Amino acid sequence: MKFTYTPPDFVAIERELRQRHALRDAAFLAAPLDGVAPERFYTTTNDPTYVRLGGRWHLVQRARIDCAVALDLTTGALVCVEPRDIRCGDPVLVGQAPLAEGELAWQKHISQTGEEGIYVHTTGFVPETPEQTGTEEPFAFIPNADAPEYEAEYGDIAALIEEHRNSNGGLSIWVLGPAVVHSSGRKAMQWLIERGYVGAIFGGNGVATHDIEKAILGAPPNRGAQDGHRCHIAVLNMVRQLGSIRAAIEAGLIQDGIMYACYKHNIPFVLAGSIRDDGPLPEVITDSIAAQHAMRELALNATLGVMLVSVLHAIAASTMLPVYIERNGTIAPIELIAVDGNRSAVTKLLDRGTHQAHGIVRSTGEFLGSLIETLQQRQSVLRGCEMLDLAETARAQRAAVLQVGK
Repeated sequence: MKFTYTPPDFVAIERELRQRHALRDAAFLAAPLDGVAPERFYTTTNDPTYVRLGGRWHLVQRARIDCAVALDLTTGALVCVEPRDIRCGDPVLVGQAPLAEGELAWQKHISQTGEEGIYVHTTGFVPETPEQTGTEEPFAFIPNADAPEYEAEYGDIAALIEEHRNSNGGLSIWVLGPAVVHSSGRKAMQWLIERGYVGAIFGGNGVATHDIEKAILGAPPNRGAQDGHRCHIAVLNMVRQLGSIRAAIEAGLIQDGIMYACYKHNIPFVLAGSIRDDGPLPEVITDSIAAQHAMRELALNATLGVMLVSVLHAIAASTMLPVYIERNGTIAPIELIAVDGNRSAVTKLLDRGTHQAHGIVRSTGEFLGSLIETLQQRQSVLRGCEMLDLAETARAQRAAVLQVGK
């Protein structure tokens, strides 16, 4: 599904606010301590948010939900900041409507329609009609847990992924769970990475370890079999002994797979640790806050998110992604594709408020296999069209030469 963005009509908004004597700049208070926001700080949504400062409306940068908005005194930019990253004295956006008698500051609603110098544009993105997109139907998504299972329109999905290919100036972040490896998706992911369809990968210790087990042992070990878990720990130990996944690749221990392709094609990844990890692999970030920061830095430039069977990492990533990005001088939506064999897992992600997410209830292996088949068909058609164009050009050139000869 394609979306177009229409900015707010601030002329009309200010006219209406003036009539109510409610037009004002936003208010800021200094943070009282490191990691602590003022009591009445504004909590962000993931919609485009504008703040009135110096009589002008400014779009908040680095947007994401559940943050504060701080004024950067060096650049003058308004930036979303996790409360833990606020420093003492930072100017933080706050509500300014007067408190009623006995009303607590944290209970006071902060208007998002301009009265307090804050305007959240919730209706800016509008789905394009079939006439605009040139297709009969936008590909469907799962709106709620009781919805029927839709057919996945792989042609539309493939077109979306091609649009956000690295070579086209996009950055698609793929969030992977261990089931990607177990569902025959490992080779498919390597294929996608090698051809520039993957801009970055988010995952945990599990998906990377299982991928490396497959590379070293030929298959992830059966934990229930005799010595199965020992084989698993032995693989972790081999990589840890060499010092890093990169060192294991350079030593020839790992010769294929997802992590191998990431290193060979300089694709960044973030492996965020959890309490259940064994090992873990050397590159796994065991400090959850540090892992969030690493994910956040990549998420800032994302143009597309593809979530494959990893509910926890997918929800974490989706909360870091705003619904839009400033791309090529315009505001464009960040599309999300969520794939899981469990309908409730897809619904849980979509219920986080990401209205432009496309939910697909499918096994990962089936989804990736069908996606690659469709991408190959599209490339084959494109190459055929290019050959026809070349042949037509050659015919025109020959005809021109013959005409000159006459």
